[in-house]
Amino acid sequence: MTDPLGLPSWWSLDVLARVWELIANRLERNGIRPTGRLVVADLDRSERHALGDLLGRSVTSGRASIDLGVLDRRLSERAGVGLVEAVEQVRGQPLVDRPQRRAVRASRRQEPFRAAEQWLVDHPGAVWPWVAPWLEGLRRDGSLMRDPDPTSLLLTALDILWSRREALAEGDVNGGESGRGSSGSRATPVARTELAARTAYDAHALDADRRLSTIVLRALATRSGIELSSGAAERRALWESAGVVADSVSSTCLTWGLLGLGLRAPASAHAAASGPRWRPVHLTWWDLEAGASLQTGQDLIVCENPRVLEAIAQTGIEIGVVCTSGRPNLVVIEVLSRALAAGARMRYHGDFDWPGVAMANDAAGRFGAAPWLMGVDDYLATPGSLTLVGSAVEPSWDPELGPAMRRRGLAVHEEAMLERLIDALSE
Repeated sequence: MTDPLGLPSWWSLDVLARVWELIANRLERNGIRPTGRLVVADLDRSERHALGDLLGRSVTSGRASIDLGVLDRRLSERAGVGLVEAVEQVRGQPLVDRPQRRAVRASRRQEPFRAAEQWLVDHPGAVWPWVAPWLEGLRRDGSLMRDPDPTSLLLTALDILWSRREALAEGDVNGGESGRGSSGSRATPVARTELAARTAYDAHALDADRRLSTIVLRALATRSGIELSSGAAERRALWESAGVVADSVSSTCLTWGLLGLGLRAPASAHAAASGPRWRPVHLTWWDLEAGASLQTGQDLIVCENPRVLEAIAQTGIEIGVVCTSGRPNLVVIEVLSRALAAGARMRYHGDFDWPGVAMANDAAGRFGAAPWLMGVDDYLATPGSLTLVGSAVEPSWDPELGPAMRRRGLAVHEEAMLERLIDALSE
């Protein structure tokens, strides 16, 4: 007899629904091969009778062992279909080859990284030590696989990084602690929207909410040796480490007394150059794009800490000051570049610690800023209470300073010399 669906009645579909599901699960785990044995437990009386009919033997206890190969042959002989076909008819859906599906997924997960390996072969100049840990992190957390086209996503990210290779090659992203000097060349900054349009053919492809933006930022964070933060300022700093301007108003360069800016914004121009009424001015990338240019040949002090600029402003000393506020961002770099082009005579003062020495090296090598009051005698004459930490960096301007700092083992921050700096400028 057969049921209304055309299936043999001795299959007892309703009663054996649980058994069929267990068999289906085992077949899917087996790669849809009717092999091995399946133990079914907790059979009630109706299940035992129905299972006995299916197996062609008595089932007298609540626990039965099913040989899938034997059942496959029995079904073929009595119903003309094998076990796989029978299960699919009963359940009304095809079985899934789980091992094959896992293999396909594994292959798909590896496909972006195989493509990346080939990309690196095709771009031998991309010898970046941080690429391998970045790729391994993406491989480990599977974040690429959330994208419908993970291979294209990763290759586009690599293309973006490659397009910024000159910026990535400049200096050391951890505050310059490697101590490498600059050759004076500088990669041209690029707007994030322009970079996105040029490489991904979508001006919004690197917006904060896009997956491509996150993948690229993870690379830059790995390069910097930090975890990727969700904070806007931290992400903006990562973009700037690759010479990318995230927007034209967030990053600023704190200045005092810069002359000849020629800004279109009257308030900024007046604030920057109005004789004794000078005020500190935060220049933005917007200001620079508006046509800001410096007067030729002026004297400038480049400092690291805003307190130094503030003290100079409070005393009213009429000298131009550019504050880097720590490691220079793109706006600061552009202001110093324009100062260099305008023939400014720049002096630099910063912290007596290893990152401070590295930044002084860079300011001297890139912009011609002469380290000022930063000799070994200045260091030894100033009290210090902070332990000197990090990798040593050799000062390019004073061969005795580095050994003295290592012997003393103390850092001297710029603010500790504030009174002496003001006195020297007032003379």
